[in-house]
Amino acid sequence: MSSDASESGGQRTLPLGPTLYASAVAIAVLYAGSLPMHSNDFHIFAAMGRWMVEHGQLLEREVFTWTADGVAFVHGTWGFSLGSYLLHEAIGLDGLRLLNGVVVGSTVALAGLAARGRGTDWRGAGIAALYAWWGVLQNGVVRGQTWVYPLFCLLMWQGPRARRPLLFGTLLGAVWAPLHGSFPAGIAWAGLTGQLRLAAGLAIGVCLGPYGPGLWSFVLSNTSKPAARGFTEWLPPTLGEVEGARFWLVVAVWAVVLLWRRKLRLQDALVMGAFGLLAMRSTRFVAWFMLATAPVAAVTAQDLWGREQGLNARLVKLANAVLAALWSMMLFRGLQAPDTPLHKETPVALVAALGADASRGRVLQPPEWGGLVVFELGEDFEIVSDIRGWIFDDDAWAVWFETASAVEGWEDTLDDAGVSHVLLTEACPLEDALDAHPSWERLAEDETGALWRRVGSLAAPGASDSDPP
Repeated sequence: MSSDASESGGQRTLPLGPTLYASAVAIAVLYAGSLPMHSNDFHIFAAMGRWMVEHGQLLEREVFTWTADGVAFVHGTWGFSLGSYLLHEAIGLDGLRLLNGVVVGSTVALAGLAARGRGTDWRGAGIAALYAWWGVLQNGVVRGQTWVYPLFCLLMWQGPRARRPLLFGTLLGAVWAPLHGSFPAGIAWAGLTGQLRLAAGLAIGVCLGPYGPGLWSFVLSNTSKPAARGFTEWLPPTLGEVEGARFWLVVAVWAVVLLWRRKLRLQDALVMGAFGLLAMRSTRFVAWFMLATAPVAAVTAQDLWGREQGLNARLVKLANAVLAALWSMMLFRGLQAPDTPLHKETPVALVAALGADASRGRVLQPPEWGGLVVFELGEDFEIVSDIRGWIFDDDAWAVWFETASAVEGWEDTLDDAGVSHVLLTEACPLEDALDAHPSWERLAEDETGALWRRVGSLAAPGASDSDPP
């Protein structure tokens, strides 16, 4: 009798586990691959990658913003910046969107294989895959963090059985570090599970990049500043948001299971406790908690339900055929290129209108729109700020928020900086003030917001080409 097929009552049986596992991977690929592209994370990093290709060196001094112009910084995610630009040039936004589905699908698949490595059957692998997908459900957009999720799951799968854990960890760390600063999660997992040589290898690999051990300073600054400045994903998860509700639901299920069974390996308890505390501290870490505990969930489920006995082979084959047809149809329909791969709230038309109005200028715009302006219009348009919070000091970061609130002196701020154009979202307090001011005129508007340009001349570096001499 094999684990994949058996005889029961004279009838051949087959497990449904492989079907569950394959379906979980298919769901992840379809969902993530059909998500619209968000410009806040992608475009500013792609712009940095373009600069590096054009200049043949790392970008380590700010060139895109007028509030932090010339500021030196550690470009820790240079690999993601370079990869974003090169992939954009090779396969475009639609290709990146589909590639994203493959990345998330790989994450889910590797989480299931990590469960198999812990001794579960394919049903356990399917449970781990679904659990992992639930964890990254809202973190599946194109960003550096998403690109390293498969590396973390690969670590959980192959790390414990690597013949040379120090070498394996070193190679994995060297690949992980330039993509995203979350590599401490891998080191923590390896340490908590007692694999010290693997953890040491990761730490060594991280230091092989151009910054050496100095890369840790980037991680620390990129952890403290976003939290202090109120980035929502860095705030604690709450029941009032989908991400927080998902996390606390999982916590509640774990509490019931553990109170009932009271059985958890010490290493698993350490992983669950450490990553759980991180997730309670910040919504950003919810996905890491779910990925780290996916194999634990599969092992626990198998302890509760036992190994799968299988169902009638004909029924299983029929179910497989129906699901294969369903996934094929959904793949064809769901992954077709949309009219625009960008999110509907992306101000594509407004940025195009800005570029049509002038060939250079200084722009006041929400930080999440800064990358799109820079990538589409080039360095001749200087933006106020973007989502790279670690680059800006407190005064530079506050310029957008104070000016957009139309606080007293907003006119002086725009005049002193030589701002030529203003991009605002709908219902921004500065909107009425601009409409009422003789130096500004509304140039364009749509469902995402509106664009204003300065009227008359302004002897400043950001003066619009459309201004008369």
